[in-house]
Amino acid sequence: MRPVKLLFLLLLGTYFLGSAQTFDSKQVGVELDNDLYASVKNDRYYTNGITLFYAYLNQKQSPTLLKKTTEFRLAQYIYTPRTRLANAIKDNDRPFAGYLFGEANQTFFMANNSVYQGAVQLGYVGPNSYAEEMQNGLHDAFSLRHVEGWQNQIKNTFALQTQFRFSQKFFPNGTTPHFDVHFQGQATLGTVQTGLNSGFFARIGLKNLQPIAHSNFYSGGVLGTTKTEELYFFIHPSLQYQAYDATVQGSLFGTQSPVELDLIRWRWHTAVGIKYRYNHFNCHYTFFYRSKEVNHPVNTGYYYGSIGLTYSFR
Repeated sequence: MRPVKLLFLLLLGTYFLGSAQTFDSKQVGVELDNDLYASVKNDRYYTNGITLFYAYLNQKQSPTLLKKTTEFRLAQYIYTPRTRLANAIKDNDRPFAGYLFGEANQTFFMANNSVYQGAVQLGYVGPNSYAEEMQNGLHDAFSLRHVEGWQNQIKNTFALQTQFRFSQKFFPNGTTPHFDVHFQGQATLGTVQTGLNSGFFARIGLKNLQPIAHSNFYSGGVLGTTKTEELYFFIHPSLQYQAYDATVQGSLFGTQSPVELDLIRWRWHTAVGIKYRYNHFNCHYTFFYRSKEVNHPVNTGYYYGSIGLTYSFR
């Protein structure tokens, strides 16, 4: 019986130790995007993305600032035309492109239920992103045919990108514990993308919603008490104005790529998903729809899915 008693004491000690850890200040996570997460028949345009991140809670607080977080991200995005056989220029209704970057951002959660976030990204669009190698490796792993036409991809261009995001809760005194609505606006400026995005998101809770400063809605950027459970659906429609996109139009610096196309300036975005949190663990699934982005007769809107998992710790 001694081994059983020892195991019981170890489990009991672990439980009370975990109970004493009432505050998480760090978080690590991964987000995986792929069009196959939304449809087994859909493999086009934004076709794969992977993001690794680490975030921590800053100590500075004030009566108006509830929480400040700092986050670092490493990500790669892959874009392809609608057809897997795109050696001919005419078959490229969207340029092949990859974007590899590192990001640092800070998020400020205010007492009035507003959120401010600023981010800077450094990296590369083009062959230096290793998008072709990543896609071929994934296809080899699942015995899928390689996509042909990567020789037509956007040429190398250095990425220096900035982003600012703001959100504000609507009707702070009029929503229920299971429902709230927030405005969100975003501006991007840089050598990869420049544009504006504006819309709203609504959370529909199966349990009481956490305040946005303590919720997992901003994945990887919200940390706090460990004794928390969240489960809610959300919808996030928005309208985007595209001024520039290097993955479609090529470099700002005069380097000509084999395929460069014009943008559709105004686009509609919709995200619908579910997020769950239990103490240290967070997970989500999101379905994204993006309307037509490229001025090409064959190009259409597209959709993809995103899966995320994070773990918070002291």
